[in-house]
Amino acid sequence: MTLSPDRIQYLELRATTDCLLGVLRDGILEFFGADAEKVAQVCELPLTYRGQDVKGSPIAVCGFPATLESDVDGIWRRWRLIFDARWRDAIWGAGYPFAVACDGDLDDCGPELRIRAFFRPLPQRPSLRVV
Repeated sequence: MTLSPDRIQYLELRATTDCLLGVLRDGILEFFGADAEKVAQVCELPLTYRGQDVKGSPIAVCGFPATLESDVDGIWRRWRLIFDARWRDAIWGAGYPFAVACDGDLDDCGPELRIRAFFRPLPQRPSLRVV
């Protein structure tokens, strides 16, 4: 079984990050494999399967609608991921940080997959009690 160029790019990028990795394509933020299983469970979303891994097993996929917007401030480009906060809150509530990758074509840097944003849960702080 040979892997598609997209799958190879995803696996290479996945090996460089220690959090869940979602890929934004065509208005859907998709998670694959074990990441998809975690997201589907905490967000109560359906888990589907697409294609096969190198062992011939189906690849789990879970996703939700999202868009990525950017603006330029001087020489800096800022990216904003827009999606329903209930999914972010569910993923964070389970303690999972996640990253979002998309094609470099968004800023004319070529077709390679690149991480555009990281989302990490804020640390739990004890509530203050005023006496």
